[in-house]
Amino acid sequence: MTLVVYASMTVGTLVDEFDNRTNLSGAFVGGLLLAAVTSLPEFITSITSTVVYNEPGLAFGNIFGSNIFNLVILAVMDIIFVRKIVYTKITEIDKANKLSILIYFIILIPFITNILLGNGILNIDIDNKFFNIVQNAEILGFSLLSIAILVIYFISAKTLSEGDDVESEDNTEGKFSKYSMKVVTLLFIFWAGVLVAASYFITGTTNEIASLTGLSASFAGALFLGVATSLPELTTCYTLIKLNNYEAAAGGIVGSNIFNFTIIAVVDLFVKDNIIDLIVNDPTVSQNELTLLILGLINSIILMLALMRKKKFGRKIVYLVPSVLIITNYLFYLVISFV
Repeated sequence: MTLVVYASMTVGTLVDEFDNRTNLSGAFVGGLLLAAVTSLPEFITSITSTVVYNEPGLAFGNIFGSNIFNLVILAVMDIIFVRKIVYTKITEIDKANKLSILIYFIILIPFITNILLGNGILNIDIDNKFFNIVQNAEILGFSLLSIAILVIYFISAKTLSEGDDVESEDNTEGKFSKYSMKVVTLLFIFWAGVLVAASYFITGTTNEIASLTGLSASFAGALFLGVATSLPELTTCYTLIKLNNYEAAAGGIVGSNIFNFTIIAVVDLFVKDNIIDLIVNDPTVSQNELTLLILGLINSIILMLALMRKKKFGRKIVYLVPSVLIITNYLFYLVISFV
């Protein structure tokens, strides 16, 4: 885990160097380049959980757990660096966050449909054939859910690429300023590889913890694996905010969340069962996933409202309300999961 933290700190510094040397916006660099790298642990561990350990519940818990914890990271950084009033410096990732909210709603549709039809709340005279056809439909091995997620991911990538290049407030030379762009790129690739290697071993450890403690794979994935694989986001977010590169920091968090959702599509290729059935109909998985999805959706909406507020605040206590609510929601999840 120490190696993951050090590697992600180095990656964060290298991303800041990329931002300073290119004409790309901080939101684009953070939301795509940084997000893809810091999400590699989630990507590798989710695939490993599915293929090696045959625990798709661990993978889904990892994905949804990481997403809710990622927003907690941004909230904690907002509180730690309250003097910087971080949210007021973020302008480019609002659209991407709204797209992540859209993905939450899309994933929740099968849950809501099953609840309404399963409990007879929808008083309609059908035998659910239409819903079964839609739910089981596939195109090139991808479910409709996976295709929708991939489409939104590419839209978010386009949205982030259209952002303006806002210079960081910190104009001092960085740790890697003396190196050529070629060397910086090679270092970036090397440390990204270190993250991938280290994340593989994290999965095995988490699977052992789940077995020894008797916790469900889904909850173990959300609690242990979701937090462990979010260490890169935690470290890079702290590093970039310290460097006053707020757009890249927030872009790394929101972009990572959207990238994490695309892992569902990758898992879809590796499992024989319908991906929607695995998420919705497995009782050992669905209850925890539904809780994570609802709380993740609520936290994403809170972030959206926080970024839409007026940029001037008379009292810091009022400014911090959204961050406190995001952290409270996560603590609420931990409490209800252990009760």
